[in-house]
Amino acid sequence: MKNLRVQHLVDAITAAIVARRLPPGTRLPERELGDIFGVSRTLVRAAVAELKTHGLVEAAGPKTTIVAQPSVEDAQALFETMQVLESGAVHRLSGQLKPKQLTHLRRHAAREVQAQRRQDWLLANQLGRAFHTELVAQLGNPILSQVFESLLTREAVISALYNTEFDYDHLHDEHLELLDHLEASRTTEAQALVIEHWTLVVKGYRIESAEPGSVDLATALQA
Repeated sequence: MKNLRVQHLVDAITAAIVARRLPPGTRLPERELGDIFGVSRTLVRAAVAELKTHGLVEAAGPKTTIVAQPSVEDAQALFETMQVLESGAVHRLSGQLKPKQLTHLRRHAAREVQAQRRQDWLLANQLGRAFHTELVAQLGNPILSQVFESLLTREAVISALYNTEFDYDHLHDEHLELLDHLEASRTTEAQALVIEHWTLVVKGYRIESAEPGSVDLATALQA
């Protein structure tokens, strides 16, 4: 059984990375993390080990851990994987979603659009990522859902590293369009939309990394 304190560390650090409070390259000293969370270095090391398996942190020396800095090649490989997985999920779901499932997904997509119109970009992006997780979850395959959610978390790291100037607003509307295709069993159109969606996301990245500024770990992790 997983130690609850270790899981708390993993969840807190993951949330801070996804929310861009911990930029790529940020150092994560064991002692400071232990002091912030009131746990031993042993538990900190266990949490860091799990974060490494998800590609969220990496070693930068014998005793130094930093928030991961994925390469351009890593980013391209990740998005190709997501295209394949989600395209396959869409193929399975086309014409198979029940009214209750469609209603749930449409409400989620509508919340994205509402957040976008309020110019609440952080919430819109969070809901946008969550839509893909919710969509794949409709297959009822917990292993696939876990894998896909892990990939989306890595995507958040890449997004934080390769800041974008691309206008993603219309991508939120595409989620509603995708649901229309799935409801009408338009499998080819649905798969094409998924592939185009992730292709546009990749094109939006400005492939240049910057040195992370000074980060107050206590503030970033307790926000």
